[in-house]
Amino acid sequence: MRNTALSWLERSLGWLAASPRDTPPLFPVCTLAFSVGRYEELNLPIFEETMLVGRRVGAAQAEAYVMCTVAFAARAGGRFSDAAKALDRALRVFQSLGDRAGEAFALAQRGHLHRALGELAAAIDCFHQSADLRVGIPDQRGSAMSLSGLALAEAARGNLTTARGFAGEAARMLDRSGDRPGLSGALDNLAAIEIISGRFDHAVQAVERLLALRAVPDFHRSVGWNHLLLAQLRDRTRDTVGAEAAFRAARTVFDQIGERHGLAAVENAAAAR
Repeated sequence: MRNTALSWLERSLGWLAASPRDTPPLFPVCTLAFSVGRYEELNLPIFEETMLVGRRVGAAQAEAYVMCTVAFAARAGGRFSDAAKALDRALRVFQSLGDRAGEAFALAQRGHLHRALGELAAAIDCFHQSADLRVGIPDQRGSAMSLSGLALAEAARGNLTTARGFAGEAARMLDRSGDRPGLSGALDNLAAIEIISGRFDHAVQAVERLLALRAVPDFHRSVGWNHLLLAQLRDRTRDTVGAEAAFRAARTVFDQIGERHGLAAVENAAAAR
């Protein structure tokens, strides 16, 4: 699947390279929304950015956004050097155009790359740079997502109180603005940090709240992963009945969309109880 995605992204870059630089502005919508990580035996949906929709950009900027998505696909496949090169290329384009929004997006992606590599000081620096740029634009959702990424990096570094502070502030910013999709992503990351902190009851509350928001369609794959996470968390808090209900909900979503990886994760988690 990752190779297929990279193939399509390379085709997209080819089409953009062949486009005249004065092509009318377009709407790139290919940027990632979330990934699924692991912590101990738990499957953790991690939101890195919300989907970029509605920003008109030129062909050069669109190419840079595609390169950010190439970087994510390469990172997911363990090709970290390729991911770094793609992000460097995207940053050069955004900086040459004075596009602070694009630069902030690429810096946040670089932060997640450093986080995946365990280079936590570098990750924290990238997230701070990204957040500073977004405050100056201003971009409230982007600022909150940069804070949320910063929280994940601080948690990985063991600074759990600081991490919960950043994650909680990101969620409050998005809640105050009525941004339900953004709040949903921030709550996922808050749940991940509560799990790393060993506060499973707080993590249950965060996941239950984000599912109650219904900020994305009921059969979006992230909903399935969150039901699975909730099932595993309820098991940890000895809510057997609630866990069974969440396992059923996860199976329903994954079966509806044909996500075999998700179905396998559900069966593995259920078998490990």
